[in-house]
Amino acid sequence: MRQAGIIAAPGIVALTGMAERLHEDAEKAERLRNGLEKLGIKVDRSGTLTNIVNLDTRSVGWDSGLFSEELNQVGVKAKVCSKRTMRMVTHKDIKLRDIPVVVKKVDRILSVGRADKIL
Repeated sequence: MRQAGIIAAPGIVALTGMAERLHEDAEKAERLRNGLEKLGIKVDRSGTLTNIVNLDTRSVGWDSGLFSEELNQVGVKAKVCSKRTMRMVTHKDIKLRDIPVVVKKVDRILSVGRADKIL
């Protein structure tokens, strides 16, 4: 346990400096949800809405793994949860001005398409 401070440090920062700004991340996530929905992507709005955006790529005819690859190529990271679902997360390093850029990149991917995208 000699390195307990290294393990504890991120928790201390989260509790003392990040809790006050959680609403900012939730607002960015809501804007992302709205933007994705306008593109026809189904987002999960059940439960408590936080800075995590769960989406269903099946709603736009994409396999989530392939969609994630396309996003990664344009600098957008998303976690594949299943063949049909994925997760995007907003945080302190994602700025409000980044959200429309992400939505525009997603729109471009959807409009260009890919031959093997269909489930």
